[in-house]
Amino acid sequence: MLDLIRTALSKFRYRFNDERELHEGIKLALDVAGLPYQHEFIASAQHRLDFLVDDHWIIEAKIKGTQTAAIRQAGRYAHLPMVHGILIATTKAWAVGSLSGLAVPVHVVKLERQAF
Repeated sequence: MLDLIRTALSKFRYRFNDERELHEGIKLALDVAGLPYQHEFIASAQHRLDFLVDDHWIIEAKIKGTQTAAIRQAGRYAHLPMVHGILIATTKAWAVGSLSGLAVPVHVVKLERQAF
């Protein structure tokens, strides 16, 4: 499922000024792909997920911050009982492949920005 989500997000170039606008683009990509999702899903009092896809797969959008911070956040989410995997979607240069050592698979996809 993470590969399906990654493919759906990779088909688009994104134009945004802030994370809210990026979320709108991700919602469009998921809608086009026909993937069911919940936006800003409250998983617990401490955890609000950017997207929960098909009840088990997290998309965490990142336009700011470091890779270390994103990994730390993914590590917290990985222990939620409903989570089967996490996709970090970012425009940052550190967006490469997958991460190991967490309780669930974590993949990273580099989102391409629209030029105009």
